[in-house]
Amino acid sequence: MLVSDGLAWAAVAVATVAILHALIRHPRQYAWQAGLWGLSSILLLAALLSGGPRWQLVPLGLAALFCLTVAIVRWVRASKGKLQPRAGRFNARALLTGLIALPFIAVTGLALYLFPLFEMPRPSGRYPVGYTEFHWTDANRPELHTVSPIDKRALTVEVFYPADPGNREGKLRPVMLEGGAVGASLLNNLPGTRFFLSHLAGIPSNSRIGAKLASDHQSFPVVIFSHGLGVHPDLHLSLVEELASRGFVVFSVNHTYGSAANRFPDGELKLVEVQAYQGGEPPPNAQVTAEAERILASNDPAVIAEGMQRLMNARPLDRAIERFGLDIWEGDQRFVLDQLGQLQAGILPSQFKDRLDLDHTAVTGMSFGGIAAVATCGVDSRCKAVADLDGFFVDLLDRPAPQQPMLVLNGADNNMGLALFDRPGGWHYWMKVKDTRHADFSDIGLFSRLWRMKGSGGSIDAAHIRKIVNSSVSSFLEASLLSGKSDWKPPEHWNDVVFQSRGPAAASEAPASTTEKDAG
Repeated sequence: MLVSDGLAWAAVAVATVAILHALIRHPRQYAWQAGLWGLSSILLLAALLSGGPRWQLVPLGLAALFCLTVAIVRWVRASKGKLQPRAGRFNARALLTGLIALPFIAVTGLALYLFPLFEMPRPSGRYPVGYTEFHWTDANRPELHTVSPIDKRALTVEVFYPADPGNREGKLRPVMLEGGAVGASLLNNLPGTRFFLSHLAGIPSNSRIGAKLASDHQSFPVVIFSHGLGVHPDLHLSLVEELASRGFVVFSVNHTYGSAANRFPDGELKLVEVQAYQGGEPPPNAQVTAEAERILASNDPAVIAEGMQRLMNARPLDRAIERFGLDIWEGDQRFVLDQLGQLQAGILPSQFKDRLDLDHTAVTGMSFGGIAAVATCGVDSRCKAVADLDGFFVDLLDRPAPQQPMLVLNGADNNMGLALFDRPGGWHYWMKVKDTRHADFSDIGLFSRLWRMKGSGGSIDAAHIRKIVNSSVSSFLEASLLSGKSDWKPPEHWNDVVFQSRGPAAASEAPASTTEKDAG
């Protein structure tokens, strides 16, 4: 909990005490009321000064202003003998004022609980983290999300990199600048939801804008990361900062019109085009849904692959839409790979000239971004390792399997990643994390408790799943890109992780080794 949140909770507590105090008759009742509401107001002001303005504190601010004003007026009148507490067991006037304020206090308490200020997890690596961003346009690809025939595909790419130790230049970038648009997207753009995550702009990350690239190595390995559909790259901030602190230069792609929000230098904010990615067919009926759940619960990769292909072949429009989006995102990742060569050669001016180790490049992502990473690495030899965080499309089974080392992370509610893990290729690894759901593979559990309450997250602790994901992906990339180590295993023993590995042979020839990690 940040200091600002502690002060805000203290203000809520004092305001609650002020209401309860009205139940106790006292000769100096109005003076006490003025003092308590004054203290609550001071704590609230301190919270605003330390953490910046945020919507969660508005209801309490209105209640404190009202109650403090009323209490001061009554105190002054009582001191002049013009007002005396009425007879009875409690001060009815003070209690009535408090009851008017009570709903406002309750709203602030609920908002602080659901949308807290928090401190981003500290990266474990030896480097501080620097940050910059690029806005690139692919002149060779039209923008298929718009109706204009002259629009070209434009992307924002956030870059996190190892910075010189001791370098304190540049301010810390916020956790998320476009929290308003992202919050609305995550809540299906319901009216009044644009402000729910706007407070994230006031929370500092661990990344310093414009910091100098570390000078202790000539070049650093590279990771491309892609977010999930309809969300935002900053929902994976803890992972990319962890990778950067361990010596990777991470290019986190904002897939325009596939992300919740992408703001360009001219100020234009481009939001997700939901209709471009939604199936045009009716939702599956209960029988089909039950059949899909049965298939995905299987431990047999062949059953999963055959069953899901059969179900999706009966929904040709859905498959076509999947293919449409996947082709665009794969093209985005391969375009970024092209741009890395331009940065390395100095054709695109930056501090990364001659500093990128492009022979050691991984492509990674979560959900739709992880699906695209698997597709890209199946056809592009510039990719040397791939990590997919809980992403699966049937269409991937019709595309070339990655021959590079591949890590697939899977949520607890299905085994769909086994269908990717089992395909012939290089060293493949599959991890299933118990008590998780899809959203747990992002940082959303740090941002708000609401998503777990609405069923988007599992029962796993938010900090624990962050450690599992961040340390596993980092360790896998270090082993695959830097040490050339085969037969990788997760870096720690967790009792809520099921792990399988398969060597570089055809699926039918190489039996997988299965381990349920024990607590260590």
